[in-house]
Amino acid sequence: MILNKYFLYVINFLKIISILLLLQVKYTFAVDDYYENKSYFGALLSGQIAKYNNDNETAAIFYKYANKKDPENIDILELSLMSRC
Repeated sequence: MILNKYFLYVINFLKIISILLLLQVKYTFAVDDYYENKSYFGALLSGQIAKYNNDNETAAIFYKYANKKDPENIDILELSLMSRC
């Protein structure tokens, strides 16, 4: 009986630790620089998909990244500005 009681304590402790770890992982990837490791064409495609899904903030982030890679392309700048509306 006592062994079962301690076993339940250990199981509950492990549940709490795993929940805390999952929350930490979620907040680790929630930073603004998460999109910095993307490619130019990947950013354009992701921006188009986000815009199609009416996620204008995410689309603007991807278009802004693509605009940083190719600042002379006026079309990308226009897409970035239009996504912010």
